[in-house]
Amino acid sequence: MLLKKAKVLMLTALSIAALHVLPAGQVEAAGGYACDGSPGVYIYQDGHYSGACTRVAVGDYADLTSLGIPNDSASSIKIINNPSSGLYYEAAVYDNSNFQGAKSTIRFGSDELGQDAVGNDRLSSLKVRTINYTEYTGVYLFEHDYYHGDWVKITANTPDLASLSFNDRASSLLITRAASTGQSQYKVSLYEGLGFSGRSTGTFSGDIPSLTASFQIFGKSGFNDMTSSVLVFSN
Repeated sequence: MLLKKAKVLMLTALSIAALHVLPAGQVEAAGGYACDGSPGVYIYQDGHYSGACTRVAVGDYADLTSLGIPNDSASSIKIINNPSSGLYYEAAVYDNSNFQGAKSTIRFGSDELGQDAVGNDRLSSLKVRTINYTEYTGVYLFEHDYYHGDWVKITANTPDLASLSFNDRASSLLITRAASTGQSQYKVSLYEGLGFSGRSTGTFSGDIPSLTASFQIFGKSGFNDMTSSVLVFSN
């Protein structure tokens, strides 16, 4: 318990010490900063975006300790984007230093890294980059419930998810929203069979955190790990 409290105090102090104000138009240098609500990638010691926090700017970090974050201490990651500038953040996180070992690519945050390949309290290196609106927008299928695990993005009809190495793997689904209106950009129909055949979810435009729970509620027997093809419509 004392060791954990000491770790919290050290991380908090480092975050406060990193606080600075950038002159207008100046690009933020790679490094760790205070968790002040600015766009970036936020690394938290505890799950559900709690505990000591460090905001990480764009850059490659072969050793997490270079940011003042103890190795193997991260439990959740939050992403804060900057839609007004058309920039969205992505974090590639690794459980070994020098970008080795299990990897997770995170675009929408992870409230529990233990549900992702990198694992809880195992993060040792990461790469933070920005992506543009076109690369960001789409329909995302995730391997696990609540937007965890491996994922694939689609923007057009996909008659065979095996072509994306994602057949019968989807457990949750997220649809990006337009920055100007906050409305979903796509409507989606999932199919159990190839070529849009077999049992279907029907058409929907909202996020589905669990393809098992959600479709049991709708009177179906669930749709976890059953999707083989997807129809995508612009909303």
